[in-house]
Amino acid sequence: MKYLTLILLIISVSCYSQDSSFNNKKCDFITDGTGKSQGLKIKLKTPCEWDSEEGDMPNYVKNFYYTFSDGSSMSNGLIITKLAKPLTLSGEKELLTPNSFKKIVASKKGTYITARNIQIDGVSAIEVIFKSNSEISIGHTYVYNIEYYFFCKKLLVSIGYSLASTNESRSKELFDKYKNLFRTLVNMTSILSNYE
Repeated sequence: MKYLTLILLIISVSCYSQDSSFNNKKCDFITDGTGKSQGLKIKLKTPCEWDSEEGDMPNYVKNFYYTFSDGSSMSNGLIITKLAKPLTLSGEKELLTPNSFKKIVASKKGTYITARNIQIDGVSAIEVIFKSNSEISIGHTYVYNIEYYFFCKKLLVSIGYSLASTNESRSKELFDKYKNLFRTLVNMTSILSNYE
């Protein structure tokens, strides 16, 4: 019986390490406050196996991504948007609510799943989960998203993770598998600028 328990433990550890290959080594991405980071210094953690590229839009700072052998992919993006004027604390709280993001997701023709208020490095934030569809060169794509939003002075910061596949059930399967990895990564975020 003792050997059976040991064998089951070894199999379970072996399966866990195969399923959590991205849980191992993490690399830092740190903005220096210049350019698209608009004065914000922030440190993100990302799996070292992921590739990266500069964001292709004005506020899109960086994109990290990984492509699976079946063509499905996951990505992580950092977007920093400068506001015309800083919001009051009550204005921030009003915007960072599940109801606000339910309306925003609907306006973008996405399907809202859930949202909850959290803290990222001591700053009030919201986590929003939704799904969307898009047409890209490889065909119709099903995307599951988990995005985080928070304010720093006159900046709205978005850290988003997504899983995309041309097969809807594959996209959902991957999202369910890696959702906790995304939550772990965002909890490792450090805001290095004074955001008071």
